[in-house]
Amino acid sequence: MTREESKGPITIPSDERVGGAFRTMAMAFSPLRTGASFGASDALRPAVVFALLISVPLTFASGVIPFTHHFHFGPGGALRVDDVGSAALAFDVARAGLVGFVLVALRFLLFGAAYASLAAAFCKLERDEEEDAQSPLPLVVPASKDAARRIAWRIVLYRSWLAPMVGLFGLPVSLAAYLLPESAAMLYAIFAALPLLLFLLNFQAAARQSAGCSTGGALLCTLVPLALSIMAEVLLIGSTPGSGLLAPFLPTPS
Repeated sequence: MTREESKGPITIPSDERVGGAFRTMAMAFSPLRTGASFGASDALRPAVVFALLISVPLTFASGVIPFTHHFHFGPGGALRVDDVGSAALAFDVARAGLVGFVLVALRFLLFGAAYASLAAAFCKLERDEEEDAQSPLPLVVPASKDAARRIAWRIVLYRSWLAPMVGLFGLPVSLAAYLLPESAAMLYAIFAALPLLLFLLNFQAAARQSAGCSTGGALLCTLVPLALSIMAEVLLIGSTPGSGLLAPFLPTPS
């Protein structure tokens, strides 16, 4: 599918397996410079491979610290393990990882479905010369609404590794709560805010530069799905942890 491109070169996410995957992850740290990269193609298979290779293991890992029953992670690197036997401990880690996977996957699939639908709705199939002239960034105009939807799914899949980093149960917050001393609890907010900011910048910039959305449309494409995903997390975990649908699988607060 052909599409117009403007204002400079476009960096394409690498389809190589390991080295390319980490280079693709590194692109997320310059979202404005690489936001147009997803529009260089609408092929989904490489993006699916990336998500399976990188995002799924990270999603499982995100559940280990907050959702294990027999491993008690405390501030300052403290760890107490219940004397229940190796089989029970292995099952506990697997269950916690599965809870983390279900939480992040359901939350992010809802985000992705809403993001792709809104991107297709807000995409412009003809270039706005006045708005285009004001943007110093590379821009892509999708060939069709369907192409915009596929590009949006490429964005979702290639940036899916950010999903287990976001939220109160995200990897940065969990690791900070475990590794930092209790006196540094005020820093937890930073470990929650920075991944969220990176997440928002990536999806807003990519919708603007790759999916053909206006600046306002790209913002809506990001904020509305984010609100839905937060509602999904509240439904699964509860307004207070342990009161949601996943309550039977969550550890009892000590």
